[in-house]
Amino acid sequence: MYLDAIIIGAGFSGLYQLHKCRDQLGLKTFVIEEGKDIGGTWYWNKYPGSRCDTESHIYCYTFSEDIYKNWKWKERYPKQKEILSYLKYVEKKLRLRKNIIFNNKVISADYLDKKNLWRVKTNKKKIFYCKYLISAVGSLSAANVPNIKGIKSFKGEWYHSGRWPDKKISFKNQKVAQIGTGSSGIQIAPVVAKSAKSLTIFQRTPNYSVPARNRKLTKTFIKNTKKNYKQIKNLLTKTPGGHAFKFSKKSIFDLNESKRLKILEKAWLNGGLSFRACFSDITKKLNANKIASNYIKQKIINIVQDKEIAKKLTDFGHPFTSKRPTLNTDYFETFNRKNVRLIDLKENPIVKITKNGIKTNRGR
Repeated sequence: MYLDAIIIGAGFSGLYQLHKCRDQLGLKTFVIEEGKDIGGTWYWNKYPGSRCDTESHIYCYTFSEDIYKNWKWKERYPKQKEILSYLKYVEKKLRLRKNIIFNNKVISADYLDKKNLWRVKTNKKKIFYCKYLISAVGSLSAANVPNIKGIKSFKGEWYHSGRWPDKKISFKNQKVAQIGTGSSGIQIAPVVAKSAKSLTIFQRTPNYSVPARNRKLTKTFIKNTKKNYKQIKNLLTKTPGGHAFKFSKKSIFDLNESKRLKILEKAWLNGGLSFRACFSDITKKLNANKIASNYIKQKIINIVQDKEIAKKLTDFGHPFTSKRPTLNTDYFETFNRKNVRLIDLKENPIVKITKNGIKTNRGR
């Protein structure tokens, strides 16, 4: 099949690219999607606690005022299912599905110099030719399954957050091990801990995390976001990361310790990624970052009752925001539960996975 454009991936980017290429440029366009439906990362990431950490009123398309104003978000940070519902609303509104091929994974893309075309092959032995090839797979599309010795010998059930099965899974009265404490792990742990008999969390790198402070959106807030559509859209083009918050113009060193702590505390209580923007230099100057990093560290120490665990959770080897910032809902409080324990992989690395569980360097 010969096309003007092929887009790989039917997530946020892929759907938008299809609309731009097909509807606005008039190009004969198809999207090739590995999954059974649209959604991209929100199709695959169905794990417990999965939700966005960007606020819902800006984690959406702004190219259409009609679409923006006619969708109603429920929470400050939308759950995976709500985001998927939103994308299906957009897809139906723009009639995009007829130009999407599902259950096909692109396995090769070769540029043919003489023909000035791309030749694209899928795992279903389909071959397409196009002038323009757009990769919209995003940075989260490849599930990284660690190559731990013995993983295939494990007799229990195991899951990956990036390829969560499309079925309901109960952890009630189960012994659960969680390897990894990135943004997904931080969301999963508090949910699983509520029903599991035991939850053992294997941590390689301690993670800074600020409270999400998720809440249901009020009618007033929803009304104001729709009313201020143009201002919000304009603001997103002028802020780092496309967020709807501005960075303060004040340096953390412009204030004495008491006033500085008041601003940090206000930002902590508000929650969200805007914490990093409460001063102008947290993300720019190491000495300013150190003050904010130590503030977060002390907050975690105050939350976690077991001081040995608190020490492991705050043994940061990097500055705040130098890795992906994360938000949490009761993640650190989870370690106060009697059924939860922490294994520090720097002290006690995994040797192998056995048929019954995980064996660490210390023989546990």
